[in-house]
Amino acid sequence: MSWRLRILALALLALSNVAVAQVDPVAECDRLTAMPGPVSVAGPEAVVAVAACTAAVAANPGQPRLRYQLGLALEGSGDFEAAYGAYRKAAAVDHAPALTAIASLYERGLGLPMDLAQALV
Repeated sequence: MSWRLRILALALLALSNVAVAQVDPVAECDRLTAMPGPVSVAGPEAVVAVAACTAAVAANPGQPRLRYQLGLALEGSGDFEAAYGAYRKAAAVDHAPALTAIASLYERGLGLPMDLAQALV
């Protein structure tokens, strides 16, 4: 995610303190990254998803599912390197969807060099 998108996400979060206080960030992260396919999370919606999932992870740092979902939101926003970082933290405790997401980044060469051998690991 570019620094402009990060600033926009923080600004949206700051401007909507009342709304955020009324919405559970975990529920909002779940809603915004729900299947089918987080690939549809893009543009302004991805910025909101990144903000919600960042808040959810901050409130629940031991939940690999939320780190994975943050990765989905970051991937949707186009910040593939940050998505990889979020996925790695979830994969560190063998979260299977995060491991699959990392393989997909390697396979497509998004944020990482394309490496089909690494994608199969």
